[in-house]
Amino acid sequence: MNLSWYIARRYLVSKKRTNAVNWITRISMLGVAVCTAALFIILSVFNGFEGLLLDLYGAFDPDIRIRPAIGKIFSTDSLDLGALRHDDRVAHYSEVLEEKAILRYRQREYVATIRGVDTSFRSLTGLDSLMWQGRFFTADDDQDLAVLGKGVSYYLGMGLQDMYNPLYLYIPKPGATMSTRPEDAFRISGLFPIGIFSVQADFDGEYVLVPISFMRGVLQADPPEVSALEFRCTSDRAMEELSDEWAQLLGDDYIVENRFELHSVFYKVMQTEKWAVFGIFTFIVLIATFNLIGSITMLMLEKKQDIATFRSMGVQGSTIRRIFFAEGLLINGLGAAIGLTLGILLCWGQITFGWVRLGASGAFIIDAYPVHMSGMDALVTVAMVLVIGSIASYLPVRQLAKNS
Repeated sequence: MNLSWYIARRYLVSKKRTNAVNWITRISMLGVAVCTAALFIILSVFNGFEGLLLDLYGAFDPDIRIRPAIGKIFSTDSLDLGALRHDDRVAHYSEVLEEKAILRYRQREYVATIRGVDTSFRSLTGLDSLMWQGRFFTADDDQDLAVLGKGVSYYLGMGLQDMYNPLYLYIPKPGATMSTRPEDAFRISGLFPIGIFSVQADFDGEYVLVPISFMRGVLQADPPEVSALEFRCTSDRAMEELSDEWAQLLGDDYIVENRFELHSVFYKVMQTEKWAVFGIFTFIVLIATFNLIGSITMLMLEKKQDIATFRSMGVQGSTIRRIFFAEGLLINGLGAAIGLTLGILLCWGQITFGWVRLGASGAFIIDAYPVHMSGMDALVTVAMVLVIGSIASYLPVRQLAKNS
């Protein structure tokens, strides 16, 4: 074992003559451990919430969406749809036709987006698992049916217990002017609610899902006409590859967006918040290392006689300085290891047992705070703590060199 590290280890485990040095050393190690654990836990909670929201958005949004750059509707005849949908990296494909409409149910009115989808939309989104009440429509249904977001049904005061009352859609006619007769300005259609889904507040209060055949009839659109093409890919890597390839292939006439680009602002905000918190905790770690500086300084004062003995034995000054620098690294390294272990154990306990709850059971989508541990976060956390600890260990050692 290297002489500097051997002596530093003996200094760490041996009892000091001054009891205060023992306590300051323990406090230094405890401070590093607590900061490391807290930082890792905070990053893991951010990962948990990010993953939860990704899953919620992914339950309704596709991996890739293709829409026209100009206008609301385009014809699938204008592109090689077969080549797109039969790519080996595509798992599911769906056509979408949507339009804003005024909803009228009994005496209540509400503005929502009517999204016409085909039956493959269920496979593409996995919406079946998010049905709050009722069911999704199928190709075998012989009525015009609708599946509403939970927020839309709430605003309309609608429940499936009175599903025999029709829901009326008022969709503006192209080029229509204001008129006292609604039938002159709107296309009016009725359908019956068959299910209510609950994904996320933004979706629940915005969308009503209807069969795309019904939507084409209301909008008087031809079968090839759609608002968007949506794809579910076999993997995230396939999604990134296809979105880049299709963006180049389709040119400026179409907008190709992947899952992250559909909500780019949201993802940027999440990442900004995460690393802002990381910066705040880095500052806290920096403050905590003042204890480490004090611990090494007091140890050097206590070991003045040992330092003199080392010099009389011919030990070089650089070796003596490395002893106290290694002491600081050991205190900091052990604190980081203990803190990371503690953080991992607490995160595992939260994942397994859900110790910290989110209020009353059933009040939220999940009952406990979501946590997701990342190896990269652990690496970044430990690296940051070790770098700051190394700097803090070097400062008093440099002063020793000046005094020498």
